Amino acid sequence: MSLFEDVHAKDMDLLKSEAEIQALYGRAIAEVKVWHAAVRRLKMLRQHLQVALISLQAVAKRFVCLANQKFQRQHSLFMKCASKRLNCWMITDAATTALSAAKHHGFTDIIHVLLMHESDAERENATLLHIACAKGNHNAAHVLLECRADCSAKDKRGCTALHYTAQHNQACIAQELLEHHAPIEALNNEGLTSLTLSCIQGHQHVALVLMDGRADITTRCKAGSTLLHIVSENGELDCLQRLLELNAPVNAQDHQSATALHVAAAHGRKGAVGMLLASHACITNTNHDGRTALHDAAHHGHREIVSRLLECRADSTTRDCDNDTALHCAGKSGHVDVALVLLTCRSRFEQQSSHCYTLLFLAAERGHTCIVKALLELRARSTAARNNRNSLLHISAFHGHSGIVLELLGRKVQVDGLNNHDATSLHVACAQGFTQVVKILLEHLCDIAACNDNGGTPLHLAAARGHEHVCEMLLAYGAPLDVKNFFGESSLHVATRSGYSAVVILLLKRLSNVEQTRADGGTALHVSARYCQPGVAEVLLRQRAELTPVDKVGRTPLHHTAARGDRELATLLMSYRAAIETRDKKQNTASMLASRAGFAELAAAINKRLTKEPQRGR
Repeated sequence: MSLFEDVHAKDMDLLKSEAEIQALYGRAIAEVKVWHAAVRRLKMLRQHLQVALISLQAVAKRFVCLANQKFQRQHSLFMKCASKRLNCWMITDAATTALSAAKHHGFTDIIHVLLMHESDAERENATLLHIACAKGNHNAAHVLLECRADCSAKDKRGCTALHYTAQHNQACIAQELLEHHAPIEALNNEGLTSLTLSCIQGHQHVALVLMDGRADITTRCKAGSTLLHIVSENGELDCLQRLLELNAPVNAQDHQSATALHVAAAHGRKGAVGMLLASHACITNTNHDGRTALHDAAHHGHREIVSRLLECRADSTTRDCDNDTALHCAGKSGHVDVALVLLTCRSRFEQQSSHCYTLLFLAAERGHTCIVKALLELRARSTAARNNRNSLLHISAFHGHSGIVLELLGRKVQVDGLNNHDATSLHVACAQGFTQVVKILLEHLCDIAACNDNGGTPLHLAAARGHEHVCEMLLAYGAPLDVKNFFGESSLHVATRSGYSAVVILLLKRLSNVEQTRADGGTALHVSARYCQPGVAEVLLRQRAELTPVDKVGRTPLHHTAARGDRELATLLMSYRAAIETRDKKQNTASMLASRAGFAELAAAINKRLTKEPQRGR
């Protein structure tokens, strides 16, 4: 083949390839157009579906609304039809509940009614009549009763349908239950009748219905309370009036011997008290504590009831088992207005209660400043004292009532009065640590150096109790540091013995002589060793207390530490190079005392230290 023919053949092949490409391109364009059309149809279908969904939701809502309305109209009809198919609403099988029975028989309308009560029904084994009473569904209860539902059926708590009406305040259903001869005296597991339960719950309408149905009004609960006790406590005046009209025993007592008048007075039920008094309730009855209704009203601060009882000639001088009158009860509780009412009725405020307390002493002890002031204005004796000679000032200082202390000092009470222990009010306040009371007494020139029957000053007592701020105040007012009690102890020794390092530091700042000795010749370091106070001993050693002083029996602090087996304190003393081989007057070293007392490890530690250090002398 010539060269020209060869080129011509190749050109023809290229032309054929271009034709095929154009054909393929045409087919591709056609397919793309088909897909575009399909996408447009899908978008239109999606819009139609959205519109259909919205319409369906609206139809569903309308259907639900119509179904609810139809359910409400035909509820009683559904119940009646269901009861006919079941033949009886009472389920004889104790293990079967109403809800499970409705599920078993496929009654969807009954299941809908019981659905919200499923947990209660399953748990308490309640019948449909119980549930209707609890729900307050009068129509359902009426249908059940017409179908001869058992009114005496009980749930697991022993409650009948009548108990449910009492608990849920369904007076109309209770009335219909009584018309169908429901057992009105049935008891639940707690021993309560439906009438008692309604009174406890405060449902007066149900209680009145039950009383009209001739329920027993003499029934009692487990605490022995009658219906009068219960309604008097709750202030249910309508029930109380009906009980009194039915001749309920007005003076009946519970297990604590309290009457309804006691209960009403204690809870401040003024109306109930008036009705009980009008029904000739005994005003002198006492409970197991020996208290009358006047005592209870005064104790709880019910002034109007106290006034009403006093108008009915209640005896304000009657004493309870604690030998307290009503005036004492008011004073203990701090009810000023009640105390003043009793005082205007000529109650003797100088009478003593238990422990020889007058009302003034009781008010001072409890911190009732207003009562104290009122009694002092009525010329009560501010200088009175108890059998132990503790005055009002002593008692107020002991309890830290600074207001009463100021009131008494303002009336020129003797500030340095002594009790049986020869202690002043300042001694008492310092021992208790009441800084404010201490400051008031010091400002009124109470003797800061006075000694009690043990020879202790106020500083001794404050140091012994570790009241740092009180000690600081006493020192600021010039309290003596060198005074010793009858045991030969200064305030430093007392604080050391009790182990109060902060007080010891405070005293050491004011002391010039750290080596003060007790009656037995021991210093403060001896005291810390004898009473095993390593913290205080370290404070004393830092203040350069002498390590080698001996007491009257020739013992150093290390001797006392070894005899008591305090290894921590012994190590501390030896770290400050205490004399290890020093002997007491009986020629005993510290290691010998530790060994004899059974502290072998401590004795070995002392001997080991001795081998490492040279002898420091005897």
